[in-house]
This record gives sequence, structure tokens and C-alpha cells, in this order.
Amino acid sequence: MQLAQTAKRIGQEAKEVVQEESDQIRKQIANMQWYQNEESELISVSSKNEVGILAQEFNEMYRNLKIAVEKLISAEQQMTTIVDCLSEGLIVVDTQDQILYFNPAARHLLNHDETSEFPNRLTELLRATNLTVLADAHGQDARTNVEVNLDQEGENRVLRVVTSQFMSISVPVNGNGLSDENADIAGTVYVFNDITREHEIDKMKSDFVALVSHELRTPLTSIIGFITLILDGKTGPLNKVQQQSLTRAHRQSKRLAMMINDLLDISRIEAGRIVMKLEPVDVAEIAKQRLEELKPQADEKTIELNLNVQSDLPDLNGDAEYLGQIFTNLIGNAIKFTPSDGEVKVKVFRKGYPREEDRTGDANENDGIHVEVIDSGPGIPAEDRENVFDKFRQLSNIQTREQGGTGLGLSIARGFIEAHKGKIWVDAGENEKGCNFQFWIRFLS
Repeated sequence: MQLAQTAKRIGQEAKEVVQEESDQIRKQIANMQWYQNEESELISVSSKNEVGILAQEFNEMYRNLKIAVEKLISAEQQMTTIVDCLSEGLIVVDTQDQILYFNPAARHLLNHDETSEFPNRLTELLRATNLTVLADAHGQDARTNVEVNLDQEGENRVLRVVTSQFMSISVPVNGNGLSDENADIAGTVYVFNDITREHEIDKMKSDFVALVSHELRTPLTSIIGFITLILDGKTGPLNKVQQQSLTRAHRQSKRLAMMINDLLDISRIEAGRIVMKLEPVDVAEIAKQRLEELKPQADEKTIELNLNVQSDLPDLNGDAEYLGQIFTNLIGNAIKFTPSDGEVKVKVFRKGYPREEDRTGDANENDGIHVEVIDSGPGIPAEDRENVFDKFRQLSNIQTREQGGTGLGLSIARGFIEAHKGKIWVDAGENEKGCNFQFWIRFLS
């Protein structure tokens, strides 16, 4: 009778624990009668028969279970303490929009009053903190930057938010008596990091670059104009040494002007001040013109330029100047890093968005312009391909350093492509040699 009554009581208390919410489980376990029992045994054993042996084993099971629960509670308390001490905010949400856990840093970073109750659901929290933009990231792995409006402080806090899904693992037994481990999505973890200062420094840097670039361009334009005037003989005849020196100065001045224009372009892209002049444009014709402009540069290295264009391509609704700049940057980059006697191929075709892994299911992704710029240079390691479009980013190999440059060309190309609602990426070239820079812009911009 003792054995039956004790087993029944433990089973009932365990059932009540299972029915509790996750944040109440630890308290409920600590309050269970069997767990609070200080005696070494739950059942006093006097008999030596089968029931007595069963009672002894039950007492041993009780002691082991209590030790296991104590270790579990201790580990859970230790993990909670660690997470609560993080400077990054952390919120755990299940698939039903229920907030399972949040740490103090999350309350602080989201500017939530400590005296008020934290919302139970993510949608309520996003609505209360003006972060409804995060609703699109729920249930998927993503990274985004958002601003939190701090009314009482009169300024905004910029947060970097990383969302990651976590899995629940169930182990059912199949017909053969073997276990098959199945992982289902159990929810999403949100990690908030305050990057306000980083954002301010980046903005100051961009403003400084824009100011200096603008102030440099005005006198440089005058310098180039006067050097051109002298080289044209308008101020009198030049001897051979003067001609060579002025030609070198003119060439370097033009190079400096291109760098300043790149800095101004990247500043406009970062500030969101790109003004698009949308009109029907012939992408194939733009590609042909830019190739002709860059042909002298390729001829110096005896690089062969090949253009392959699909016939009867429809016009694209875009900005002709920006599209031309994209071709110039990508083709110029390919020529720069292709060794002498190499080859650069440019392909322009009509097709749907070619990257299956990035498809969103949008019907507009089924029709667009796909451009490939393929070189026969040294190529880019797979681990560096995602970063080559960052501003001022250059690979740290010898050939890159020898070629020079500001590292802005690809970043500018990406900015102009994204302004057209397009996408750009890089893969390995033909036969896994060189690079294949590709971009895709849909016809409906």
C-alpha cells in the first residue's frame, strides 16, 4: 500500500509539472512533496520478499531521481545566470508567437519599462517597441539592423538583430523497434546587440568622405583643365621632357578624379540619395559601348574581350548611366585581374532568377536580365566571396596589392544593382578558374 500510494503521489505531481508553463517548472519541482522529503527513504521496508525488494529499489530510484533533479535545476540556474549577465539582449519565441524567455538586457535594449509586465507574445512586443519590421524575420534565420525610438531620451538606439531557429528533437520508435531522430522547428531566438556608437562612427566617416571628396573635386577639375590646355599647345610649344611630365601629371590627375567620383558615389549610395532616371534602355547596347571604351585597357595586356548577347532582348526599365557604370566596374575589374594574353567574357541573356537557393517564390523572379562577366584571373576563395562587395574590401594577396585601387568598384556596382531591385553575386569562373561576377535585374522594376 505504501508503494502504491507513493508512486501515485509522485505520478500526480509529475503530471502537474508537465502541465505548467516553462517558466514555472523549476518552482513546481522544488515544491513537490517527494522532492522536499528529507528522509533517506520514502518507504519503510521490513519484509524480505518480492514486495520488500521492490520497495528497496523504489527508494534507490527516488534517491537517484532527486540527485538528477538537483543537478538539472543547478545547471538550469547556472545557464540562466550566464544568459542574464549577457550584454546582448536575448528573446526566445515559440512557433505560436509565445515568448518563452527574455533576459534583462533585452528589456533594457528595447527600452521596456522595468516596472511594467513584459509582453507574453512577440507581436505585442514588436508593436509596443515600434519594431514591426522584425515580424518579417520571424521563423527564419536572418540578420538586420533596426532603430528603436527612445522618446524620453530624444534619440534613437540602433540595434543589430540576429534571428536563428532552434529545433525540438523527438525520438519515435519505428516498426522495427529502432528509433528515428526527427527534428522539428520549435521556435526562434532573437539576439539584440547595440551598435548605436558603431552606426554613428560609420555615419561620421561617410559624411567626412563626402565632404572631402566634394571639396577636392573642384580644384582638381581646374588642375586637369589647365594641364589639358597646356598639353594642347594653347600656351606655347613644349619640349619632350615637358610633354612627358605633363602627360604623367594629367594621367594621375584623371586617376585621382575617378577615385573621388567613386567616393562620392559610395556616399550617395550609403545616404540613400540615388536618384534613378528610369526609362526603357537597351542593356545589350550599353554592354557593347562599355566594352569598346575599355578595349584600349584590355589591348595593353593583350586580353581578348568577347561579348555574347541573346538576340531580340527586350528593353529593361532602368537608369542607363548607372547600368553603364555597373558594366564598367565589373569589366574593368575583370581586365585588371586577368593576366596578359587572357580572356574576359561578357554574357547577356534573358532568364529567370538563376539561384534556386535564394528564390523567394515571387512570380516576378521568373523573367529578367542575367549578366555574367567571366575572367581568367586568379579567382576568389569561396570563403571570401560574400565579402568582396564590402566597401574598401580587397583581398590580401600579392596580385591585388600590385593592382592597387580603392576597393569601391564592386561596392558601387552592388549599390546601383540593388537600386534597380536586382541581385549580384560571384562564383568561380569556367573550369573553376577565375571569377564569374553575375547580376540579375527583373524586367518589372
